[in-house]
Amino acid sequence: MSDDLVHHRPGSSPSTKGECLAAVRAALVPLVDMQVEIHQVLADGDHVVVYSRRWLPDAGPEIAVVDIRRIDDGLIAEGWEIIEPVAQVAANLAWWEPAQR
Repeated sequence: MSDDLVHHRPGSSPSTKGECLAAVRAALVPLVDMQVEIHQVLADGDHVVVYSRRWLPDAGPEIAVVDIRRIDDGLIAEGWEIIEPVAQVAANLAWWEPAQR
């Protein structure tokens, strides 16, 4: 990670490298048994996108995650992520359904 990393997450203010590393360290213990299945890795120019499904420990929910990273000089300079419980996907697509006529 670059020293001036900016990490964006919906619903919160951007975090710095130190804040991001502290959050990862805090999550490591409760998420030690999380299973991750990577479905897609796409790269274009200085951006990399990873789509994965994850199963939280202790029968926690299955989640879908999209991570987007901007790379600068070989280091992660900026990051975004979208996390959604898979069980909510159908409900969140209601806006996509054609209007009833």
